[in-house]
Amino acid sequence: MTLSIRTWEHQIGEIGYSISEAFHGQGYGYEALQIMLQKAFYEAHLYRVEAKCSVENPASYKLLEKVGFKKEGVLREYFNIRGKRYDHFMYSVLRSEYINR
Repeated sequence: MTLSIRTWEHQIGEIGYSISEAFHGQGYGYEALQIMLQKAFYEAHLYRVEAKCSVENPASYKLLEKVGFKKEGVLREYFNIRGKRYDHFMYSVLRSEYINR
């Protein structure tokens, strides 16, 4: 799992992750996302954190929604994976939403 600061000026970060199939459904993604969001909002003082995931990966977007991310839209044919283009959802969570939930 990574947290990249996209712009300090606008206080925006982006989270990316990949979880091995052997660890799916065990709560590790949820736990790791919670820790990353705490660091993003309380230590890095970011205003907004973004994440993207394939529309064909319900486990990933359900995880994002479970920790408080909101779907903003679809990035059409966003990634080329093994010669096929895939749409991705764009998600974000704002500092105020995360802290006040």
